[in-house]
Amino acid sequence: MAKNKRLKSGKPELIEIESWQEADNLIGEIWDLRTTIEILEAKATEKVDQIKADLAGKVKPLRETIDHSIRSLEAFATARREDFGKAKSRNLANGKIGWRKCTAITVAKNTLALIKGVFSRAKRESLINVKETPDKNAMAALTDEELRLVGARRERKEVFFVEPDSVEAAEY
Repeated sequence: MAKNKRLKSGKPELIEIESWQEADNLIGEIWDLRTTIEILEAKATEKVDQIKADLAGKVKPLRETIDHSIRSLEAFATARREDFGKAKSRNLANGKIGWRKCTAITVAKNTLALIKGVFSRAKRESLINVKETPDKNAMAALTDEELRLVGARRERKEVFFVEPDSVEAAEY
């Protein structure tokens, strides 16, 4: 039985460039393609924004009606609280209304500072949301030795780039 061989998809062959003029023309084509992409993306974004605006216009009055209905039902139920007896809710044909216990934590402006001062480090870390990541831009100022101490290293390499310009005189 033959083994299934995985085939790697081949990369398209490189474009044969024989002169600086051809290289410049190719950069111009890249610029044109990027411009076309930007125009298409801008048009799509405009359409999406318009659809969202239309949706918001259609949904807003519906949400306002729902909110008004909920406030009205709450006022109705509050006025007839004795009809609930010891129960916290009441089943109706189309759903349920009532009250449920809920807890919300409110914090003062100085809560974060107080947490830092009152609780141990371990407890503090569990009470404060913080995402810590190395700041590579700041680390660029460290020496190579300092980088090594923290398990990082500086890599120097040449990276090829293509930077299409708007139409300007070329230098061949």
